Amino acid sequence: MFNTVLVVGVDGQVGGPLADHLQSQGVNVLGTTRRKDRVENGRVYLDLAEPEENWPALPDVETAILCASVTRLETCENDPTGTAKVNVDGVVALARKLAARGTHILYLSTTGVFDFTEPFRRHDCEPSPVTTYGHQKASAEKQILSLGDMVSVLRLTKVIGPSMPLLQRWSAILGQNSPISAFRDTTIAPITTDFVNFMIKKICSSKAPGIFHASGDADLAYTVLAEHFVRAMGKESDLVVPEKGQAIGQPAGPAPRYTTLDMTRERELFGILPPSSLETIIKVTKEVASSQLSAAAG
Repeated sequence: MFNTVLVVGVDGQVGGPLADHLQSQGVNVLGTTRRKDRVENGRVYLDLAEPEENWPALPDVETAILCASVTRLETCENDPTGTAKVNVDGVVALARKLAARGTHILYLSTTGVFDFTEPFRRHDCEPSPVTTYGHQKASAEKQILSLGDMVSVLRLTKVIGPSMPLLQRWSAILGQNSPISAFRDTTIAPITTDFVNFMIKKICSSKAPGIFHASGDADLAYTVLAEHFVRAMGKESDLVVPEKGQAIGQPAGPAPRYTTLDMTRERELFGILPPSSLETIIKVTKEVASSQLSAAAG
């Protein structure tokens, strides 16, 4: 297990739970945030969109986990130049700086480096992104991997949990007994933050180089997520309205059909199998529903 770690992007859906988990395990965690109001002891201000000369002096650490990214597809499509300053230029420059110190780097990427037309993409498949965000992540992957054997990349499928904006929005709508809409033709292979944390610890503890995948075991439509959430909230199933749609920021054409990633390497190196996508949905929707119902009762 590593003793010190830098979590770049500690305010995010992955970075926040990761930092909390590592600290609970006795790891010394330094986090970075681009929100000046969140700067505190152990958390420094770093905006990867700013010139390098404006960056703070970061202490030497054994491991750096690069979570910071502009992830909204719509934002990347509307401002490709501005978002590339963070998603490509900034994160690659930081990786180079850290690699020169001998720091082990783990860069978090996405299944969006592929085009969603085939299931279980292998680690050695050539990236085929169809969104601006996917192109940016694929470019950053390539440049960071070129830095040597102290670099790892972890591609993630959809991470779901209590802070997932979609579930929060659905919760508010269902609270008014109004119907929620969900894509019937767009899929996810969901994983939890707990599984992401588990994978990160395995990779960073071993310092194994190259590309790794964290994926659910099956592609499920967003309607499956909606139906289980409605059930967990104690609502009627007819409050789910299936619709054909395109996620904002996706190119015109068929909706993303496959998001799963192959985890053969993870099984061979660590004995890790992909978690059940359905069980992940059931677990998370029950947790979110329980929290929402408790808050409403209290």
